[in-house]
Amino acid sequence: MTPAIAVLEEAGYALWSTPDRAEIDGWVLRSVHGFTRRLNSATAIGTPSVDSDTRRRLEAWFGRRSLPLVIRVTPSMSEATVETITQAWGLEPEDVTHVMGRAIDPAAGSDAAEVCDPDDEFVELLCELNGRDMAHVGDFRATIDHARGPMAGIRIGTDAVGLVGVHGDLSAVFSVAVAPAVRRRGLGTNIMAAAMGWAHERGATYQFHQVYGGNTSAIAMYRSLGYSTIYDYHYLRSVEG
Repeated sequence: MTPAIAVLEEAGYALWSTPDRAEIDGWVLRSVHGFTRRLNSATAIGTPSVDSDTRRRLEAWFGRRSLPLVIRVTPSMSEATVETITQAWGLEPEDVTHVMGRAIDPAAGSDAAEVCDPDDEFVELLCELNGRDMAHVGDFRATIDHARGPMAGIRIGTDAVGLVGVHGDLSAVFSVAVAPAVRRRGLGTNIMAAAMGWAHERGATYQFHQVYGGNTSAIAMYRSLGYSTIYDYHYLRSVEG
């Protein structure tokens, strides 16, 4: 059975989180020095306030961190709320992300991939293969350390990487990347298989991950592995930001 969106959201933030967090008028705000939009945006809890004073307070919180106001829009937000803040707050939509998942196969695993501690060397490789600014290595490290659940690195030499965590009976996979020179050789498939095997050993029964909507090759690979889209989310960014 596919978990509810709220349950997946909770697990996702449990494993990909930051201590710099606040709640303002029904919004949860997160910041980690601009590292990943999901941790540098506001999400709604229930029915949030959408008045101009709330917008000013949200902008001030992000502004103190030298960040623009960014709202993460999930299916949990009502259409009325999305329409109001888009128009009244002067926000523009950006980038769709797919949350994809499938039930875990108890027989999953891969002899080609190594499961390792997500130590500093691994985090540097994770940043490198994912094309992230190496100045964010410390932020990546802090995000992993703040996870509320076990985490593991998955790697195939220095050619492919992924990060996997378990929260309850759910497993989330993050930051899967393969070096350009060795793509389309099954390395990503082996990373995902190893991540699933590790998660199964820790009691997880369902695995999910998030993939940028424009990454058509990755989406095709995940679908070939039995993953399907559960829901989408996108961002709204301040026009002035």
